[in-house]
Amino acid sequence: MDNSFLNGLPAKLDLLILKDQLNTFKNPNKKIFDLVQKKYLFSISRGVYLNLRSDSLKNLSIESIANSFLIPSYISAEWALQFYGLLTDRATVVTSVTFGQEKQYATPIGLFKYERIKKSRYPVGYVSLIINNNIILIATPVKALVDYISLRFNLIKKISDINLFITDDLRLHLHDMIELCHVDEIVEIQKNYHRNSNEFRILAWLKIKKQEGKNE
Repeated sequence: MDNSFLNGLPAKLDLLILKDQLNTFKNPNKKIFDLVQKKYLFSISRGVYLNLRSDSLKNLSIESIANSFLIPSYISAEWALQFYGLLTDRATVVTSVTFGQEKQYATPIGLFKYERIKKSRYPVGYVSLIINNNIILIATPVKALVDYISLRFNLIKKISDINLFITDDLRLHLHDMIELCHVDEIVEIQKNYHRNSNEFRILAWLKIKKQEGKNE
């Protein structure tokens, strides 16, 4: 058997499916090891593989692939902000958040990173979207910004800190961000953060900016 059988198999493969496909081999485990060594398969976790020869792989968005690597998780932070066209700089790591164990996968199709947030903050602020017939789970622009702050930023004490953070650190397209904000969502997400936290402060700031825009 040549390796073309992989072409018709799904992009994500479980060990049992692989062993079934390789049942004519005396040692299916050795064949799987060889396929990994030859970079036809990439080991995501114990017993789960990314099939790099799958015909369906080219039709999958990188976001849907990220969702499938670790459940539960959703795309957030830099990658989500870039997805919405809000970043000046280019994100190179597909960042997701989870309330489980942090993980990282350096694959031939990209670097996937899963960072931990508190379980109580996880359920609010992400949506399911259909991209190229793939369903993806991704943070809203507001939650992506909040997750970024939780993961990357140290301390916001005053308004000038926020302005500096937005323009110099994150290099965010602020006008576009304000356009995508919804006050009701901001209020809902704020419930999950202490009022003295960085996240609460920037949410309050976004709410003011949004309301100022409505009054112009």
